[in-house]
Amino acid sequence: MEYDQLLKAYLGEIGRYQMWIIFWLSWVWIWGAFNNMGIVFLAAVPDHWCATPELDNLTLTQDVYKNISIPYDVEKSEYLSCEKYNMSFGRMTKADIEGTTFANRSGVARVGCSSWQYDQTLYKSSVVSEWDLVCDNEWMIATVQSMYMVGLLIGVVVFGQLADVIGRRPTILVTGVGVVCAAIALAFSVNYPMFLAMRVLLAFFNMGCFTITFVYAVEIVGPNWRTFVGILCQYIWGVGYLLLAGITYAIRDWKTLALALGCPQIINLIFIFVLSESARWLYVMGKKEKGDSVVHKMAKWNKVTLPDPLKVEVQDKKSQATVIDLLRTPNMRLKSLIQFFLWFVTSMVYYGLSLNSSNLGGDPYINFLISAGVEIPAYALFHFLLVKIGRRICTSFTFIAGGIALLCILPVPEEQTIVIIVLSMTGKFMISASFAIVYLYSAELFPTEVRTVGVGCSSMFARVGGILAPYIGLLPSLARDVEFIKYVPTIIFGAFSLAAGLLAILLPETMDQNLPETLLEGELIKANFCWRKSEDKKSEANMATKMEESGKDNPAFDRI
Repeated sequence: MEYDQLLKAYLGEIGRYQMWIIFWLSWVWIWGAFNNMGIVFLAAVPDHWCATPELDNLTLTQDVYKNISIPYDVEKSEYLSCEKYNMSFGRMTKADIEGTTFANRSGVARVGCSSWQYDQTLYKSSVVSEWDLVCDNEWMIATVQSMYMVGLLIGVVVFGQLADVIGRRPTILVTGVGVVCAAIALAFSVNYPMFLAMRVLLAFFNMGCFTITFVYAVEIVGPNWRTFVGILCQYIWGVGYLLLAGITYAIRDWKTLALALGCPQIINLIFIFVLSESARWLYVMGKKEKGDSVVHKMAKWNKVTLPDPLKVEVQDKKSQATVIDLLRTPNMRLKSLIQFFLWFVTSMVYYGLSLNSSNLGGDPYINFLISAGVEIPAYALFHFLLVKIGRRICTSFTFIAGGIALLCILPVPEEQTIVIIVLSMTGKFMISASFAIVYLYSAELFPTEVRTVGVGCSSMFARVGGILAPYIGLLPSLARDVEFIKYVPTIIFGAFSLAAGLLAILLPETMDQNLPETLLEGELIKANFCWRKSEDKKSEANMATKMEESGKDNPAFDRI
């Protein structure tokens, strides 16, 4: 019998064993939210202005300090943050300054800042105020998040392949230890390069751990529970997001915050050391004895009786499938390329909106809370719809609706802050749902022998989108004098979302179907066609024969 049939008939599609494993894996997903989104406040940009050293000893109020040394932009109703008046205050006393009217300084020369002062009303400290990552150094903030995405990209490629070669358990163990070490070391960064390096390492291990635990969770449950488990991962992420909103509100110092986010992750190491290997992976890799051992352990936990002898289909693995196998045949190639694009767009838009939630106007902590708050309702709504109408329609709808909401921001005047926030959060609502769906959809589309490679490669393209997102969001500040530039991020996010929604229509439906185990089964799943229900047995047999005769190293395989 197949492994899914074993789950349905004997082990139970979900039981005490699966629930216990998923409970512990859920903590990994919470920490994933901490590690990904914590940068919003670790690298928060406080209000800042040029420092004038000769005024520092005069104990002036902030308003007086700015009024006499910083130019004021009447149109934007704010003091400039990167320029000051080229004036000398060396011989002036506090009484002189408070008794002098500085009314007309239009003819006074201006110079760029060499150092800054920071408003500590919202943030006691951040890496921005620690190392002056403002004005001409503003690009370094975007680089922190983009390099984090580079770490995610490398991590998902390395560990996605590694998990299919050496197994899920050892990969989770290595990445779990790496996450803890990098997260704690981050808090002790003494300069910008070290902070950047620790963020890259954190991302490298975090992505591997998050992706493999997700795949593991999907593999240990039956078909009727895959939707729940796939969406549960996102629910838990949303819980972590909400917890992060509370933690960042309570802790305003970046070093303390980094420790608060990193240290709790140590508890996962206790569980990882006793985690069993995925039985599904063991059977696919031809390791029947080890697979049977895990299955008996599951049966004991779930209090069920197994058939004797236990006959589960085992594959004789002569070679290890790779990402190349996703592109060899036409149908798998089409599905893979569409999935890659969906993940690219999802990540680009999601992080583009999430990382800039504090810049929408108003209280940044309230905006962040709203941004976090839309996640769980989005997952709940589409959890229901995924069960009722399937994966394909939900995927297409979320991208198209999100794209339209973002493009509707374009004609809204800047002073209509509430309208902008509502439309932006509508887009965030839809793209959050998309993130949940593509994780589940990919896990169901890719065959077991290349599942972590497929999900990992899709996630790699997502990281490319994540790398671009901070720089796309930075465009308006880099070209403040070009009116059109401020609309470019919204146009990019909205247009790409619409394109992704249209392409999703070409994918097959996977709801309530057994997971494909082999590349042949994956190739036979087409739009409006399920290999399990196909009546064209002759076509299926011909396809199998052609794939077997061609072989992976034969060029004819590419023309199937």
